[in-house]
Amino acid sequence: MQSKRGRMMSGPRFDAIILDIGDTLIRTESIMRRCAGKAAVRVAVGHPPLNPNNLVDSFFLEDGKAEWPHINHFYSDIRIMESALANSEFAHKNLLRQIAAELLVSYRQELRSFIIPNKRVTDTLSSLRDESIRLGVISNGTLLEQIEILINMGVLEFFQAIVISEEVGFKKPSAEIFDVAVERLGLMSRADILYVGDNWQNDVIGATSAGLQAAHLQPDSKDFGRSICDGIEYYSIRSLSDLVLLSTEPGDAA
Repeated sequence: MQSKRGRMMSGPRFDAIILDIGDTLIRTESIMRRCAGKAAVRVAVGHPPLNPNNLVDSFFLEDGKAEWPHINHFYSDIRIMESALANSEFAHKNLLRQIAAELLVSYRQELRSFIIPNKRVTDTLSSLRDESIRLGVISNGTLLEQIEILINMGVLEFFQAIVISEEVGFKKPSAEIFDVAVERLGLMSRADILYVGDNWQNDVIGATSAGLQAAHLQPDSKDFGRSICDGIEYYSIRSLSDLVLLSTEPGDAA
């Protein structure tokens, strides 16, 4: 079957668009910084001389080191909080796990207040669905928390396939996790599937290595349309709303 990339026709360029969650569907990094700061201040008040700024710095340092299987960095983990406290000036080592639990609970409470519907995201997904484009999700992380994000954002109903690393046992950029999504979408031609994410290695390299097209989301970039880097062809987009423009044929985005 000839790919849509080789035909001139009206209608969507892609049969399916699959999206990442973190810093794609929702701006996780900026939310994490705000929530970590608020949680650190709250916990530090009850446990002087703990410095909230130092604690936040330590939290992001430890988060960057954490590479346990299928960890959910957005929701964090008590092991990260323990390490962050241990590497700050926290003096009460016998209370380390208890205070780490307080910090994690406070952080997650703050976090959930930011996981809300986003009209731009919802409008984009609605427009793509109206074009009969199948939609899916592939994300590294834990199943329960990733599903919670989709529910609280009000977008779960849009997706025909949701593939989370904890559930399937594979992580991006492994080709196997993309294979599962293609199978669940029931599609034959991988060249007509676009994967969208913010991480070059996990999302662009991972998707193209699995035979899919890829779009690299870079909110601070001015680039839009076809790009090439190190011999890899991909699309540059600035926001999810660019997908509506990108999905329309005939012709390529310039």
